[in-house]
Amino acid sequence: MTPHFIPHARAGNYVQGVSLLIDKIEEWITTIDRQKHLAQQQAAVGSQQIKQNATAIVASREKLYADVQLQIKHHAESGFDLASQQQRAKQAYETLTQTTGQIDNNGPQALKVQLRLSKC
Repeated sequence: MTPHFIPHARAGNYVQGVSLLIDKIEEWITTIDRQKHLAQQQAAVGSQQIKQNATAIVASREKLYADVQLQIKHHAESGFDLASQQQRAKQAYETLTQTTGQIDNNGPQALKVQLRLSKC
């Protein structure tokens, strides 16, 4: 208010002061709206990237599970007892399938899934 209205008001030119003040307020609102829109766009891009990363992790873990299953089957055919490893692999895969559905729900949840799966 001070740099825009006060000098005009002191000079007795209230109409010009108010007009200038309104213009500056509109500029400020436009700037704030642009900043909010940009922040929303950046958040959407970040959320999409997180979902893509989590989806890639899920895909790699699914491939790893398939490879583990193949190795367990191969070793079982050779006479090794791998029941405990089979159970651990199955539990890991069940966790994977439970969390896969959460990825598409929202970005923050996808980030949690990504962090959880990266520890597997």
